[in-house]
Amino acid sequence: MAKQCLNNCCCCCTLETGGLVIGWINIIFGFLGFIGSIIMVVFSAGALNVPGISGVEEALWITMIVIFSIYIVFTLIYAIAGILLVIGTKRREHGKMVLMLFLMGLGVILSFIQLFTGANAATITSSILVALLQLYFFICIFSLYAMIKNENEGKG
Repeated sequence: MAKQCLNNCCCCCTLETGGLVIGWINIIFGFLGFIGSIIMVVFSAGALNVPGISGVEEALWITMIVIFSIYIVFTLIYAIAGILLVIGTKRREHGKMVLMLFLMGLGVILSFIQLFTGANAATITSSILVALLQLYFFICIFSLYAMIKNENEGKG
């Protein structure tokens, strides 16, 4: 039996509503990032064909292509996780929420690691706020996962 930590998301919404909102935000921004990354790969590849490009510039454009190619995969995975979260919430299937929980947990860990790379007080402060917000949304989705899992185990 999973332990449900919260009963509401953002104080006034049900966990289901919070899960749907978080899922749809991930779907929308995942697909926008996917499209933007494809545009950047195409643009960067076109820049490689400019006559008279130096070796350093060529290495920079190749690096951009590699980074945005990785980002294409990353944003697509986030969009898929959002779709699974929405489906899992609607159908009351907790197993479909695991990918989003994994990605959100990884995001929380990376946000806290980023604290140690902050160069100034503003960077550190914004990193703390982002990390805490990510942690809160992770707890919301975990609570939704636990609630649905407990409901499903009670039925079986």
